[in-house]
Amino acid sequence: MSRLVRVSMFVMAITLAIAPAPLRANEPLRFAPQRADSTTTAETCLAIAWTAAAGEPRRTEHVLHGMTHAWDVAPNQDQIAAAATRIGFDATWRSAPRGAAQLLLDELRAPTRQGSRSAMVELSRDHWRLVWFEPTDKTWKLLDPLSANVSSIDLQWLERHWLTASPSGESTRVWLSLTAPVKPAPAPQLTAHSRHEYLRKIGELRGRIRSRLVDADDPASPQPADFTILVERPFVVIGDMSESATRRWAEGTIRWAVAKMKAAYFANDPDRVLEIWLFDGKASYSRNVERLFGRAPTTPYGYYSPRNGALVMNIQTGGGTLVHELLHPMMERNFPACPSWFNEGLASLYEQCQERDGKIWGLTNWRLAGLQRAINADGVPTFRQLCETTTSEFYDDHAGVHYAQARYLCYYLQERGKLQAYYHAFRKNADRDPSGYRTLQKLLDTDDMAKFQQQWEQRVLELRYP
Repeated sequence: MSRLVRVSMFVMAITLAIAPAPLRANEPLRFAPQRADSTTTAETCLAIAWTAAAGEPRRTEHVLHGMTHAWDVAPNQDQIAAAATRIGFDATWRSAPRGAAQLLLDELRAPTRQGSRSAMVELSRDHWRLVWFEPTDKTWKLLDPLSANVSSIDLQWLERHWLTASPSGESTRVWLSLTAPVKPAPAPQLTAHSRHEYLRKIGELRGRIRSRLVDADDPASPQPADFTILVERPFVVIGDMSESATRRWAEGTIRWAVAKMKAAYFANDPDRVLEIWLFDGKASYSRNVERLFGRAPTTPYGYYSPRNGALVMNIQTGGGTLVHELLHPMMERNFPACPSWFNEGLASLYEQCQERDGKIWGLTNWRLAGLQRAINADGVPTFRQLCETTTSEFYDDHAGVHYAQARYLCYYLQERGKLQAYYHAFRKNADRDPSGYRTLQKLLDTDDMAKFQQQWEQRVLELRYP
């Protein structure tokens, strides 16, 4: 124990009770600090420890990325307590005399044996580190904020290298004990992209506008000042209408739709900064798309191009296509194995939508009439056929029926409160059920899909639009 007497640091030991948990299973951890300070940095570290110890580990780069500008700011005791309180814990400071490091190590080990989880943060005058146990792979993790690195360790290493470390000076050990959270708290907001990435994207966009859209020899050519560029995380929005109009689309439709989609389905933002181009009319849309991307648009409304990392809209046609296309990059990031029928069906559901009880809610839309005609003409595939379509088959000559059938299957599931459950079950089981057909059968609790299709068709024929 004599080797431990000289340890000079503040240590926070966090006991994480199993229930009630402040974050639900699969709930996203998102962090978008308005400022780079040590309090928000401490909050981020606590959130990492909590979610990892609760069995919901996050991709490390999504937690660390964008926070490197604050990692070298060591939080003090008050800032850690404030961060813990914001997350929703009942925080109690405890102290131990010099030489009590072994007690701290026992404190860290004990909750693991008892079925709870623990983590602790070490603070010295110029450094700080975080350790937690991650049950998914049964390893201890050490996060070193200065290097933005997470490594696996064992308790022998911890005892040998950490608890025996001797920063200059001596002090009484002090740590923070966190019991069950006082109440469930919103997850801290995490963005996967740094401020530097957004600034770099804005600079790139301005250069592209000057080089591809501005023609000095054409008096009718747009000028750089005609374009408004706004950051609406996780996107950058570019509009050639007024700044106020561009801002209304960005802070209204885009922000609302993305927030509601993430609340219902998606834990992660796209893994790159994507562009959203909003062109104010057919002429602007056609001319600028061809100049920007080297080809004329194939749809008069808008589209998402993964290759170009861009959503491109003729926004004068309304926001339905914008909301539809917003879903695609979110699905691409969170459920990359999603087949076209469900990707397009869910996106199409929100072409006409509203907020209901705080959730995004799809309404009937123009696709209904064509589907009703196809039903009356006995021209709708079985659900097995729909689910098993390949991408090329889905977008073939019968694409209109495929879109509508997939949309109104999603609508039917939504009406019965089963749509979110279907998404999460399908995503979880996609390796075993890549088409989603067996997952659909299980959710509907039926082996007689022909009978279900009759019931579904009858319901579709009862619907009206507008």
